[in-house]
Amino acid sequence: MRLLQLFLLKAYLKKLMEISNLEQLILNSAKLYHNQVAVKIQDETLTYQALVDKASQIANTLKEQGANKEAIGLVGQKHMSSYAGVLGILLAGCYYVPINPKLSKSKVVAIINDSNIELLVGDIDNFSKIDEFLEDVNCNKIKQKIVPFESTLLNSNWIDQNYINGKSTNIVFNDIKGYDLAYILYTSGSTGAPKGVLVDHSNVIEFLCNMKSIYPIKAGFHASQMFDFSFDPSVSDMFFTWMMGGILCIPLEGEVMMPYEFIKREEINFWNSVPSIIGFMKNMGYLSSGAFPSLKYSMFCGEQFPRHYADSWRVAAPNSTIENLYGPTESTIYTSRYSYPKKVDQDAFYNNIIPIGKAFPSMIIEI
Repeated sequence: MRLLQLFLLKAYLKKLMEISNLEQLILNSAKLYHNQVAVKIQDETLTYQALVDKASQIANTLKEQGANKEAIGLVGQKHMSSYAGVLGILLAGCYYVPINPKLSKSKVVAIINDSNIELLVGDIDNFSKIDEFLEDVNCNKIKQKIVPFESTLLNSNWIDQNYINGKSTNIVFNDIKGYDLAYILYTSGSTGAPKGVLVDHSNVIEFLCNMKSIYPIKAGFHASQMFDFSFDPSVSDMFFTWMMGGILCIPLEGEVMMPYEFIKREEINFWNSVPSIIGFMKNMGYLSSGAFPSLKYSMFCGEQFPRHYADSWRVAAPNSTIENLYGPTESTIYTSRYSYPKKVDQDAFYNNIIPIGKAFPSMIIEI
């Protein structure tokens, strides 16, 4: 009986979306919200249509290079090329692999070799941080480095915006199945070589169905994007925001650990970060009463969530719900949530740590 209920619930949530892969989600959002802002980095913005047009040009460039349902390296983050790059890779029918330039040479080379990457998308600044690493890639097999928003005077192994802007914005639909990969995220490799977690389109669509059933937020909301692409909450930040017609707001590099000005400037409504950011901001005196009136949803994940952090955040964001989210990368982003009540007994939580809560609607947790 329980399995039947779970099956019916999954079917219902799928119907909410009426899409089977992220390519359809991207194009559907561009149709619904085409003139609205999709990505904002301080004063730089892209509308949904402009973002998808650039992504389509990237996709057609990748296809011209022979890309076919393969891993494409995404170099860097928090740059317009990062977000157009993610969508362009998916529109090409491929899957993206984040490459963080802050990683060591051995880890960058291991990721590229393990996922058999031949094409890279990114920006010149982040490419410059790993260029010397690429000499150690197996057979020196990187064919092209693509920079969608910059012009280069470099060699033939680079494709810049002058070339990409000449490509069609029409996209040839790919035969993307639910079991086709959407991305691979690599672990930090702290206990050895980085290990890739493969996530397919059906995994992400199922997750987004859950999110839509939980958070009925209206189009035009302002969402944060605090996480590195190698950490899977970034997937939630991007695709839930774009599915629901929100504006994905990107902090500057110096605002990631101390985002007070970012939250105020962008009037963030939908917040997502690790709990430790609360501690940093509190220690600096930034969590005064009513400091963040725009916040409506505040989600925290990735670390233990002490209760006194939640209490401090509630003072600063009195209009916001506060939730602890949990989920291993292998199960696709979040699998459970706990909504922190406004009134709770002093001794309600073991060690004053907020629990991970109950399973998402289409999930079952077994211990």
